[in-house]
Amino acid sequence: EVENQLGKTIKSLRSDREGEYMSQEFLDHLKDHGIIAHRTPPYTPQHNGVSERRNRTLLDMVRSMMSQTTLPKSFLDYALETATRILNMVLTKKRDTLTKPNKLEPRSIKCIFIGYPKETMKYSFYYPPENKVLVIRNAKFLENSFINQEASGSLKDLEIIQEEDTHPSIDTSLNYKEGDLEINEPQSDVIPIRRSTRTRHAPDGMCLYIDAEEHELRDLGEPANYKAALLDPESEKWLNAMNVEIQSMKDNEVWVLVELPPNGKTQTDVKSAFLNRYLNEEVYMEQIDGFVNPKYPNRVCKLKRSIYGLKQASRQWNKQFNDEINKFGFTQNCDEPCVYLKASGSNITLIILYVDDILIMENNILMLQIVKSYLEGCFAMKDLGKAAYILGFKIYRDRSRRLIGLCQSAYIEKILKQNCMENSKRRSIHMQEKLKLSKSQGALTPVELKRMQNVPYASAVGSIMNTKDMFLVYGGDLKRELRVYCYTDAGYLTNADDLKSQTGYVFILNGGAVDWKSAKQSIFATSSVDADYIAAFDASKEAVWVRKFISGLGVVLTIEEPISMYCDNTGAIAIANESGITKGARHFRAKVHYLRKVIKYGDIKLEKVYIDDNLADHFTKALEFPKHSEHTRNIGMLPGSSLM
Repeated sequence: EVENQLGKTIKSLRSDREGEYMSQEFLDHLKDHGIIAHRTPPYTPQHNGVSERRNRTLLDMVRSMMSQTTLPKSFLDYALETATRILNMVLTKKRDTLTKPNKLEPRSIKCIFIGYPKETMKYSFYYPPENKVLVIRNAKFLENSFINQEASGSLKDLEIIQEEDTHPSIDTSLNYKEGDLEINEPQSDVIPIRRSTRTRHAPDGMCLYIDAEEHELRDLGEPANYKAALLDPESEKWLNAMNVEIQSMKDNEVWVLVELPPNGKTQTDVKSAFLNRYLNEEVYMEQIDGFVNPKYPNRVCKLKRSIYGLKQASRQWNKQFNDEINKFGFTQNCDEPCVYLKASGSNITLIILYVDDILIMENNILMLQIVKSYLEGCFAMKDLGKAAYILGFKIYRDRSRRLIGLCQSAYIEKILKQNCMENSKRRSIHMQEKLKLSKSQGALTPVELKRMQNVPYASAVGSIMNTKDMFLVYGGDLKRELRVYCYTDAGYLTNADDLKSQTGYVFILNGGAVDWKSAKQSIFATSSVDADYIAAFDASKEAVWVRKFISGLGVVLTIEEPISMYCDNTGAIAIANESGITKGARHFRAKVHYLRKVIKYGDIKLEKVYIDDNLADHFTKALEFPKHSEHTRNIGMLPGSSLM
């Protein structure tokens, strides 16, 4: 009709993702007529503002017309046609967008316009200070201003200019002394090796964090490579840290410079020293950027010890640590090899090892100092004092209230920064209750899949989940302090694509969640009883491990009792507790009846819980906001304001 009546050709069609625009028949029709389909992202009506505003205007006009007449609602279509005709006849004038007044800080940045991105009504700009290409909708073009660059303006040229102009006189050559391996001539213009001058203090608590590396900086936004370190505003600190690493490798005689054998292969991109053990095979490494020996620039490093970047490094280090700690009387937990225990009378010492980060817990300060001194005698350790961070978790203590909290704010800030969202405003957007999602609502074509891979929001949303200021809190209830509870639940046929159900369970210790899972079931359930029985089976396997692990620690005596596992499905509980019941369970695979064995052996006790009190409910489905908030509080997720 548009082509015949107006002589115009439709070149593109912008629409939301409603079903009438997503059918294959409609898409084929557009393709046959050469019309490009533009679709807005999900839940962003503002990206289709012209149509959304026009629809609202039409509805307002129709309501106004119908309110002034006694005609029945069957005449709505006539009113709509009349409103449409009036709007088409009225002249319109585009108005300038009103802007808010500037505040104390500038609200815009100066960029270089470089073109138009495909399949979206925006602009592409290059931002030289951060060497990034930005896709922006609103911009003001300064047509009388020019780029202040002497080069051609290409991305490659701009990068080179930035690198050459930032630190033109930095020399990062290492100061090799006479007698150091095969280097005999000293070099000038060196950066001195920095040693920590921090005064050592004995920890005032029972928990100590030790880092087995020799670096001082633990910035989550650390440079990715040597060139990035030179361009960093704190390049001097990074260069000092690199010198410390290299000096540590020299002190440990990690490598020797040799000619690369004819069939030898080298490794590159070695990050830093990994307190190490001698290797059993020959490994060669290229000399490190910025620290190439000028006398032997073509030689390679033949490694004598393992370092970061090697496949053998973690295993070699773990063997060495295990050998040394066993000599001091520690025993390794059979169910969690990263945990070591030493008990002497009433004194209990726990060591938790993750790669080369070590956490020490002790109920006697004197014994804590003895263990620390022993480790410092075995390895080049650095005492970080009372544990404040571990593996990106911030640790909060309130001994007067017997509370301890864990927070991932530093990790979340890192994710936000990586996706250029550090200045984004915080919003709470909750899933719609009983919402059904399917693959058909996501990217389908290869072009859409490729485009979604480059959308920062898609990768960031799962990592953030609006928990930046939330703490996982333990303690405060003496009656339940040292007792493990488990809640299990299932969402029946929650997956719209293959009609499989969802398993959810959570283990609670000392008032907070210590172990949880939310995953699609691998077995097809034919009823809600089946789904809950399978979920309880999944939870029972984890319960056996939890019970064995905690029992090995020797500090939670109640773990010798069966773990109370709560389920809200009476039928599933009956089948699990009574092996004689076969109705409704004949088709079960044999492995799911492992649940019955676990109950029989006394590892768990399956009990009934009211559906509104099942804390695993929000691990299987979207709940209304009040219920979701109640469950998160009951598993120990609390805002930081409730602790501080």
